[in-house]
Amino acid sequence: MELTTQNRDLALWRKTVEICQRCLDLDREMLAKVGPGELSPKDVEDYLDPKIWEQFIEAREDLVEFTTSSIHVLTADGQKKVAPPPDKIAAVKDDFVEQSELESRIIKSLKEMVELEDSLAKYLNENLSVLRETIDGLSKNQLLFTKYSKNNSLSKHSLFSSEI
Repeated sequence: MELTTQNRDLALWRKTVEICQRCLDLDREMLAKVGPGELSPKDVEDYLDPKIWEQFIEAREDLVEFTTSSIHVLTADGQKKVAPPPDKIAAVKDDFVEQSELESRIIKSLKEMVELEDSLAKYLNENLSVLRETIDGLSKNQLLFTKYSKNNSLSKHSLFSSEI
């Protein structure tokens, strides 16, 4: 493998670690917003603004897309392995050690992201359940009120009249 290719690959590993770390920080920040320990608040006041979720998802998608595509590029098979010149062996070994460290950091970050995303998914599922219950309740009320209004037109004597 030629040295310039190695340097580019190492630069991409560094950038991938940086982006992966940003993604991890974003997950940590979002999980901190939904509340440590209490991932499923029942109080509607505790729910996050949907715009915050949209921003989180958009930023995260960009970071994940970069991370996955760069990992794919870096781990693609078919790279030619050519022995480095004798005077460059020490530099190649140092680069290999750094690359191994970067790979290890990425793996640790990805594992933590999976755990954080599981917690975020639980929070969102709980919110979705509460939202479904609320929508079901509103739908039932709407049905009852519509049925009542059709059965008791305004021309009839109103049950809510103060004269009764």
